[in-house]
Amino acid sequence: MVKTFLVSTAGGRIDGFIKLINSLKRYAASGWGIRVLFQKYSDEDFEKAESSLKEIFGENYSTDRSDELTGGHLSRVYLLDKYDSDIWMLLDDDMEALPFYTNYDMMSAIVQKDKSIGLISGNWRRTEGMCKKVQKVNKILKQDIVYTGGGLCFRNDVAEIIKAIPRKMYLFDNPLWSIYVYVAGYTNCRYMGSVAVHNICTKGGRRRWLSEVSEEKSLPPSEYITTHKGKGKAGSNDEYLICDSSDITDFAKELHRRNKK
Repeated sequence: MVKTFLVSTAGGRIDGFIKLINSLKRYAASGWGIRVLFQKYSDEDFEKAESSLKEIFGENYSTDRSDELTGGHLSRVYLLDKYDSDIWMLLDDDMEALPFYTNYDMMSAIVQKDKSIGLISGNWRRTEGMCKKVQKVNKILKQDIVYTGGGLCFRNDVAEIIKAIPRKMYLFDNPLWSIYVYVAGYTNCRYMGSVAVHNICTKGGRRRWLSEVSEEKSLPPSEYITTHKGKGKAGSNDEYLICDSSDITDFAKELHRRNKK
């Protein structure tokens, strides 16, 4: 059983990335590998990151570099296209797995056992102290739209659905992946027995992509999910709110029922 972490990271976030890698040491020891795409990384930061990867993952890692920022969806699909794995665990570069609190092995075991599950996410909090206050429960909750924040786990058959999504610069990748997996008949869910640190709203990452890349961003398909505008600047890429399960259309719900695994 090949189990692989999937990470796309943007230049300027080297400290957070290395913190993430160091937190995955115990998983590397139990056979997990990692595939990373470095976007707009300086040579110095890339060498520093690769040195940490080799120290922790030995030979069970691969790195790719890009001079462009392509956003969450395209950068991650690039890695899914290039590499093979039975189980994927998608992580953001501003996360940290905690001993005794983060349980990626259990999330992997769940998707291996139950083939009706598409995407399974973990819980997250912004700090280690907040994570330690979370009451972990060995329980799975159905959640049609899930997010990467606590880790997002899926099998290779689900990866094939994600790779078939049109290759566009989508404004959101989590709702996009969730809705395509959902209409294919899979059940997405959240595992309540794992929590990880996720330092959201840090510099760079998605914010940098939105500000630096001028190409028009696509929204998830309107026949599947409804998008809403929030308080962002009109005409900008941040005027739309991230979709959730309440935004799923009746048409998508019917497709889910029809295709249910």
